Amino acid sequence: MVNNFKKYYLIGIGGVGMSSIAIYLLNKGFEVYGYDIKENESINNLEHNGAKIFFNLKLQEIPHHIKNNNTIIIYSSAIKKEQKILSFFIRNEFIIFKRSKFLSKIIKNTYSIAIAGTHGKTTTTAILSHLFLKSKISFTSFIGGFLNQINSNIIINGDEYSIVEADEYDKSFLDLKPNMACITSVDSDHFDTYKNLENIKESFVEFSNSVSDCLVVERDSGLNGRKYSIYGDADYFLKNISQTKNGYEFDIYFNNNNIKNVKFNCLGIHNLSNALGAFAIGSEMGLDKINLAKNLSSFSGVKRRFEIIYESENQIFIDDYAHHPNEIKSFYYSLDKKFPNSKKCVFFQPHLFTRTRDFMKEFAEVLNYFDKVYLLNIYPARENPIDGINSKKLASLINNSKVKLIDKSEILDLVLCSKEKVISFLGAGDIADQVKIVKKYYNNYESI
Repeated sequence: MVNNFKKYYLIGIGGVGMSSIAIYLLNKGFEVYGYDIKENESINNLEHNGAKIFFNLKLQEIPHHIKNNNTIIIYSSAIKKEQKILSFFIRNEFIIFKRSKFLSKIIKNTYSIAIAGTHGKTTTTAILSHLFLKSKISFTSFIGGFLNQINSNIIINGDEYSIVEADEYDKSFLDLKPNMACITSVDSDHFDTYKNLENIKESFVEFSNSVSDCLVVERDSGLNGRKYSIYGDADYFLKNISQTKNGYEFDIYFNNNNIKNVKFNCLGIHNLSNALGAFAIGSEMGLDKINLAKNLSSFSGVKRRFEIIYESENQIFIDDYAHHPNEIKSFYYSLDKKFPNSKKCVFFQPHLFTRTRDFMKEFAEVLNYFDKVYLLNIYPARENPIDGINSKKLASLINNSKVKLIDKSEILDLVLCSKEKVISFLGAGDIADQVKIVKKYYNNYESI
């Protein structure tokens, strides 16, 4: 991958973005090593496939044959340069790549398609990857989530095309320079990187200008390109949308043509927009439009994206990655459309101190939509605590009769005694670990 180097050491190897690169390198026959703070399902899978992973920051834990400067170092954008292991490699002048820089090297000799946007990029990437797979195209796809049908965040099906997520955090997407791109949305976020919304828009414009061939954009993004919108007045739009048991049926309109009675079996009106974006990209590439529309029906979703993890006559549990007020708003809108007369409970784990600080009022407003709110402590991820920013302050802005502060270890017990029909689990942190416990408990209970 880089000169004649055969060994790679990935710092933050268990993250969804890093683990896909690790799988790619293993698939290409390289030796893969790495560090992360704790085990998870991705790490177990990597170890099963031959990666050697360490969980201790002590430098003596790094094998000597890694320290002899014939290893490429890759680090996640969540890792600070002061981190002990990374700073060791910096001091000793190793060849070091931030993840996005290394990803740009992987896709450089392919025809690359990047999916950007404050919201929706993971699902759009996943749907497009599914359409490529069904079209028997030679491609590799790096996805920021796990596809239900293959339980993986990477598809390796050849080297002619690359599909990648283009993350706006830390302006990482500016490293990619893709041939084609899609921008699903432009919204306020990451004010640890950007000064304001205008600054975010400027960065998306810069990304747009780096696209060499075709740019597809959601109509309301405010950007120039081939436009799509589920609400009409665009190059690609939908009509006659009706909700089905598991998703939607609709007609797609484009270039004075249309395809009738298209099915998409995932809930969430925002996911329907993502499906249209993926269809538009495939169409602009010249793929058969009838097959693209037909293959939308067999997409089975992404883990933690409006994922129904349990359903009975009396209750339904839904897990979602939503961690921004507008994402929660879209989630609730779709939830209420599907279950208009049902009581709704939410377990929410705020993600990042800065995001909670910057959108405290907006989080409170949208969480007030639910009939009951269980609020977990803020998941810090890459950040240190901020004085006065905590879940207690957020709870004080929510209707007092609705909200309760809890520890994540209480989730299962609270679910067991909940009277609400619809129970949602939202957040981008380790609430996912507790959701797995709930899912396992109820699946085991049902099998007795």
